Amino acid sequence: MTRTIPGSGAQIEPLFNEVFGVKAVKVVEGGSGYTSADPPRLTITGCGTPVEPALLYPIIDDDSGKIIHVRVLETGSGYNPLRVSITPLQDTPNVVSSFDINKIWQSNSNSSTTGNFLIQDSDVTDRVRIASDNHPKPALLSTNNLRIPEGSDVITDGAFDQSFVYRGGKDVPYDGQRIFQSNKSTAIMANGVLLHTPEWGSVGGAPAGFNIDTVKHDYIKTQDQYDGVIDNQKYYYHSSRLIDQFAETNGVLENGLLRVFTWNVKVEPDNLMLNVVSTLENSGNTPIEVGVTISEVGGDGTGEVSKVVRNSQGVPERVYVRLARGTFENGSRVLGSNGFYFTVSGDPITFNNVYYIDFGPDAEKFGAFIPGRYYFAPEDVKVKSNYLIIFNQSDSSNQGGIGHPIRFSTTPGGTLNSGSLYYNSTGSSAAPAADYENQYGASFIMNADEVNKIYYHCAYHRYMAGYAGDEGYMILDPVADTSPLTNDYYIGNYYQSDANDASTIDYSRHANGHSKILGMSFDGYPIYGPYGYTSGTTVGRMTSSYRLKTGAEIDGNRPTVTTVGTATKTVTVSNGEFLIDGQSVSVLNLDRGKVYTFNLNDSSNDSRIFLFSETEDGWHSLNDNTQIGNTAYVYSSSNITYFIDGSEVDYAGYLSGYTGATTRSVVYDVKVDAPTVLYVFSYSGANSGFRSVQNGYVLGDFIQDYIYDDSQGILDEFNGIFTSTPEYPNGTYAYFMAEDGSSNPAYPYAIGPKFYGTPIFVGDEVPDLVTQFPSGASGEVFLDGGAVSFIKMTKNGDGYFGPTQAKILGGEGTGATVTPVVQTVTGLTLQNDGRGFQTPPALIFEGGGGQGATGAAQIDVTGKLTGINIVDPGEFYQEAPYILITGGGGIGAKGEAVISQGEVVGINITNPGRGYTSPPNVIFQKLVNLKRITSTRQSYNSSSFFLTGLLKALTADDTTVYVKSTDAFPGSGSFIIDSETISYATKTSKSFGGLTRGVNFRYDQRVILDTNQNNAEGVSEYKFKVGDTVIRQIENSNNKIAKVYDWNPNLRELLVTFEVDELAFIDAGIPSTEDTIVQFDAGTPGSASSSFQPHVIVTEVGSSITTLTVPIGSIADSTFEDNDELEGAGDGIPDLVNTGTAYVNQISLDGGIHSSLYGVEETLGGQNTTLFQVGENIKDGSTPFKFAGIIEAGALSEGRPHEALIDIYFDAFDGNGLNFQINETVTGDSSGIVATVVSWDSIDKVLTIRGLVPYDTGDVSVGLGGLLYEFSENSTIIDFIVMNPGINYTAPPTIVVEDIGDIQATGTVNMTTAGDQVESVTITNGGYGINPYVDGTYNTRPTITITNAGSDTTGTGAVLQAVVGGEKITGNGGASYRIKSIDYQSQIRS
Repeated sequence: MTRTIPGSGAQIEPLFNEVFGVKAVKVVEGGSGYTSADPPRLTITGCGTPVEPALLYPIIDDDSGKIIHVRVLETGSGYNPLRVSITPLQDTPNVVSSFDINKIWQSNSNSSTTGNFLIQDSDVTDRVRIASDNHPKPALLSTNNLRIPEGSDVITDGAFDQSFVYRGGKDVPYDGQRIFQSNKSTAIMANGVLLHTPEWGSVGGAPAGFNIDTVKHDYIKTQDQYDGVIDNQKYYYHSSRLIDQFAETNGVLENGLLRVFTWNVKVEPDNLMLNVVSTLENSGNTPIEVGVTISEVGGDGTGEVSKVVRNSQGVPERVYVRLARGTFENGSRVLGSNGFYFTVSGDPITFNNVYYIDFGPDAEKFGAFIPGRYYFAPEDVKVKSNYLIIFNQSDSSNQGGIGHPIRFSTTPGGTLNSGSLYYNSTGSSAAPAADYENQYGASFIMNADEVNKIYYHCAYHRYMAGYAGDEGYMILDPVADTSPLTNDYYIGNYYQSDANDASTIDYSRHANGHSKILGMSFDGYPIYGPYGYTSGTTVGRMTSSYRLKTGAEIDGNRPTVTTVGTATKTVTVSNGEFLIDGQSVSVLNLDRGKVYTFNLNDSSNDSRIFLFSETEDGWHSLNDNTQIGNTAYVYSSSNITYFIDGSEVDYAGYLSGYTGATTRSVVYDVKVDAPTVLYVFSYSGANSGFRSVQNGYVLGDFIQDYIYDDSQGILDEFNGIFTSTPEYPNGTYAYFMAEDGSSNPAYPYAIGPKFYGTPIFVGDEVPDLVTQFPSGASGEVFLDGGAVSFIKMTKNGDGYFGPTQAKILGGEGTGATVTPVVQTVTGLTLQNDGRGFQTPPALIFEGGGGQGATGAAQIDVTGKLTGINIVDPGEFYQEAPYILITGGGGIGAKGEAVISQGEVVGINITNPGRGYTSPPNVIFQKLVNLKRITSTRQSYNSSSFFLTGLLKALTADDTTVYVKSTDAFPGSGSFIIDSETISYATKTSKSFGGLTRGVNFRYDQRVILDTNQNNAEGVSEYKFKVGDTVIRQIENSNNKIAKVYDWNPNLRELLVTFEVDELAFIDAGIPSTEDTIVQFDAGTPGSASSSFQPHVIVTEVGSSITTLTVPIGSIADSTFEDNDELEGAGDGIPDLVNTGTAYVNQISLDGGIHSSLYGVEETLGGQNTTLFQVGENIKDGSTPFKFAGIIEAGALSEGRPHEALIDIYFDAFDGNGLNFQINETVTGDSSGIVATVVSWDSIDKVLTIRGLVPYDTGDVSVGLGGLLYEFSENSTIIDFIVMNPGINYTAPPTIVVEDIGDIQATGTVNMTTAGDQVESVTITNGGYGINPYVDGTYNTRPTITITNAGSDTTGTGAVLQAVVGGEKITGNGGASYRIKSIDYQSQIRS
């Protein structure tokens, strides 16, 4: 129910910072009627879903009721307003400041990864130097093998030190021929581990020219569960599974939670422990305390108190003494320098060495310690959770003799006292805690669930941290440290799918679900996890656009394609020879990818144990009985498993249980690395076996099995995309770690087989900084009714000689595109006004720019040409005429003509020239024999493309196509859809008409053959070769010869051309032709009389002949005679008569039918005599041949069918939660348009439909001839705002919504409980085609007229305002959701 807001009329405008949080709010208009007692809630709309929402508070002047200021309490981040940003497609030396990439690098005490930008002349440059040991820490592999004392040689530290060009926030593609990257590192991840390509050369025995996908087959390189590989003592990542490793407790993502402290440790000799009695501390005035010197009364013993141990009553029981000199003995009376006394009880305990610890500058955090002072192995040291303590033993005193490295244990004395070495928390998390890699720099993390005392001790000497019962230990301090953390990139602003369940926290993603940066590619771009913005600020998986090859796409030299599956082979023995399924075999062919079970149950196998070997006949080949049983001759692999009586056994169990078993079998899983040849042999008998040959590979075994297909996913062929991200709101090119819908890594996993940009590998020199580069351009976008109206350049910038990108982003709209005009950016040409914008959008420049047919900015400067008016548009222009501008006293002005339907409709000024003192002359002329070479400046060679979406499926013979909008297209021209180019003669706002289909096709006819010869994969096995003659089962003398142009067995599509035997077809050219192609003698004026008619006119009711007169005329009920050919049936071409001319009895050139495209349009009795017909049979090229039936046959002028798939994005919060079903019919609640469901994404609420059926309104004045073709995306009323509830109503009034759309909206009024004011409106029909606007008198349209009920004479003052959005779509099954946005998969471009 709509909330009534006190006050109205305020206009405020948020101002965003570099990460698109709100830095300030500008009050444009304070409004009136507001009160500080009930201030309005301020939210930012039209800018998508932020990463963190801003918190705004209005300051209201109660006297005037105006909002006078807005206080920003929390700035938030990640809003997506429509904004202006300039991104040249070339390197610039600056660093985009919205994010510091060096925040991602994570280090710990035993592994360091850091990054630093080069500073030049006090400026931060884009050169970043990264240094790392490439060790996975703070991530851990498994168990404790990387944290053992003195480290593990499984992984050794590297010395990575390389500078790169960092391009975050930029888009700089490589400008040469990209190189396929194989078997190498391509990126460095947040912990310094390198990212490797998914293949490792020829590993796994891959055939020449192919490489095994080791991510799919993790056993090839013995990958761990994170797709990590150890190779040559270095660890490498491959896929998004690294996130699972990063996410482990105290790992990479949580590393920022740790606060690091260093405790300095030294070792001292000459320490004593004295058991004491008869202590005298003078009521606490002279306490026995650390640091006080002592001396033996009447003796020579001296020293300094280093530790005091008291009992539960606080009475001292033991005193530790450092710097001991002389002798203390049983009964010695000892005096402290501050006046205390005690007596030594028993013999003193002497320590050769003990630990002293300085707790560093933050000593007070751990107890009553003073910074800089060393304490003898304290007990009860308080350590807060997430504190990481480094025990610094670099002092030489720690390393005397065999050394004194510190270890940890939950047992006093640890391993020297039957305890165990401490590695992980003893709490439920079992989180990593101790690391001993650095022998004299052990580190300890206090985990929040640690409940035990953690004792520190020497690895080799007992009692260095105190005598039995007094050993030093650490314990968890329950009071948390809430001070700010140093690097909160991963641990701050995190994603949590369930706010009540901490286990759903995902530090690898932002709060809105977008992945964070996990690494940097060697071409300098950020690498994100799997999630990004799929549309606007909608977060989803950034899917790969690679798929497996099919049919002819598969490499010709690839081994046979096999399929996964299982098979059972029954083994028996006859005459000492193994038989397979009862047959003797010398070679058994097995397919890689299949699992074979060799059933050995038959009793004939009792004396023949079935085994595999890589040597023919195994050990029997040696002819040495002593070698029988030598396991070196048994093929040992995890691919071979043995079963006895249904249970898996090892090799020894297989041998021992074989003879007495009821059931037995050997299972061979033929994996990708299976050897090509193996040999089956018998344990005890020679020459019993056969050769096993492992053939082929499953599709996907090789990385060469994948092909890029831009229709498959979101990411490009490099596995990246230029997109807005939380770190780079103005856009950046970035790579994403691709996954499928089940969260499994998807090829190419991270970076594609080629880099998008220019990579720098280890050891490469970094190029010099560029000194001349584009900078400074910016602009502002203005809207009109939710569409982009125009773009105003606020700063022109300079240096834009190279290509520059242009995109309109943000504002919750889509579809608007722009093209920049460079050198200095002076303007932007609007190519598509887009839709759905709620706030003025920004743009990012795209493409090289230049001064093409889309036009350039007009500038009004004295002495420069500013415009050309068309006085006479002319007619019959087939191409734009050349414009010559002369006179006027100036030079340099140039223009380009724009034509539409044969007329000149405009002139674009491409160069205003200079120095004009009077209007120059404008001359239209033909550019004769002028051949212009391509300019070397890229800005002069760019071109513009217009895009729109296909609304309704297009059949092969449709002559009208319905689209989202034709506004950006000229009145006549051509466009491309998929692979078909279509020319059009007319257009409406949503359709193109007068189509000529397939103008780019070079074949004559397209036919579809039957499915009789389809294989299991659905591929036709009919054979046709290009150039072969197509033979019909029944030939006709009038048939033209057909030849194969192309054959696609996947689609069963046969394209043919016909040999035309007409005498001649002569192209006389067009007026603009620059070269003379054909010359011929057209005769003389006297060759025929002036009244001669070259055709015979016959009467035919309903036909007419057009006459080329001025004006154009016609002859009714008449046609030209056509009966000379085909025994009087004619050929569809009027007969040409020579009788009575100078050329009687000579050959006449038949010019063919005026509409002829191919010269095969002749018909006999209305039936084309050349084209193939449905039902005909033709021979294929097989031996022996097969007859193929034609089930579809196209016409000469046909194109191809095109499906119109539409993605509809729903508001997840405005629906009933039910699911749509495939092939279900859905209907627009307001538009009445019907469509069929193709797919339904219940997570992201995206519905894909096809087969749109327009709604017939019955009123030709609305829609397109009365039909509605487009679901309402933002033109249906979804709510009413009560701007003023009015007063004194006695009955509910009625409302009338102004009819400014195609379907009028209606609603009924709901009153307050008191019944005297308007509370809300219930919408009965949201209407269609309603686009709100502000008219010239500043009134909001549509108007809502409120009329009192007939009995109400007092009610007054109510004011309503309509809110528009998308209509609801409802399925037959009951699912219903409101449209948020619409994307069209089938795109039409100019």
